[in-house]
Amino acid sequence: MFLEPRTGLGRSYVHAGAQQLEIADVATYADDKDSGGYLHAHPTDSVLRSRTAEVAQQFAQTVKRTPYGSYPSSKDFQRLGLVVRSPHASRFTGMVRTTSFAEIPFEFAALVRLLKWTLRAIDNAPLSENRGITCAAFVSICHQVARMFIFFDAVGLTWQPEKIRTCLQTLNGLVESKTSLRAALEKIGEDPTRNNKPIYRDQAYRENSNRKLTTASKRELDSKRANVDYTSVPDEALKRLKRRAPSSEIEGHWLVIQTEWLGIHAASTKLLQDILGDFFFDAKYVSSPILSQRVQNIGWRTVPFDAY
Repeated sequence: MFLEPRTGLGRSYVHAGAQQLEIADVATYADDKDSGGYLHAHPTDSVLRSRTAEVAQQFAQTVKRTPYGSYPSSKDFQRLGLVVRSPHASRFTGMVRTTSFAEIPFEFAALVRLLKWTLRAIDNAPLSENRGITCAAFVSICHQVARMFIFFDAVGLTWQPEKIRTCLQTLNGLVESKTSLRAALEKIGEDPTRNNKPIYRDQAYRENSNRKLTTASKRELDSKRANVDYTSVPDEALKRLKRRAPSSEIEGHWLVIQTEWLGIHAASTKLLQDILGDFFFDAKYVSSPILSQRVQNIGWRTVPFDAY
């Protein structure tokens, strides 16, 4: 994520380094001088561009910085005295499986994570203290959070973090536990340096990480969706809402979350697809190849460079 010169950091960028998210000067490109060229791409919307860079800079400057998403790595298994073949336990190994956006639709777990990341940005907290994050996921998260910030600015929520915090507590109570999600997985060890956090085989896979709504919670949300109060909505806004009625389950649930738990007036609600645009996908599992293809085909300004 490139930072604008007005940030006071010169010609620099934020990236997911080996140990942490970090801000580096573009002079470090010399490290990759034998790797060919690269493509610089950015949205034409200057507000979105600036807001995204601000989010990236903030996540890179938190007190305890986010490491790269390689934990647990082979070195960690050696440290723990575990001999395990193909554990598929790190976020990196979960990410590299993704070959198309059809494999990573934006579902309830992705929404909960997005609200969590947005709150962390407001709180100036680390993006991910333990498992870390991959480079493509980091770029996507910054764009998603920036877009959510722009929406929250419009409805006055950016300055009311407690509403978001309370909402997240409610949402976390609607999904299955991580323990029940992974009950059938093989436990291959624990890490005493992380409060004996268990490590499971294949825990990095999306299906073993995304907690789903419980049956009772889904029933509750569907019921609330049918009872959203539109009585005070102006006629024109009501026509807009009816015309753009949620066409998917996640959009219906998001409508409830906005009106019931975030306190957004029905006339000011917005579809997730409209908020996130081309970043309407599960950011945690996006891979670099498909993200690179997308940013070249969504109307962004692109500038190719032959060499670093």
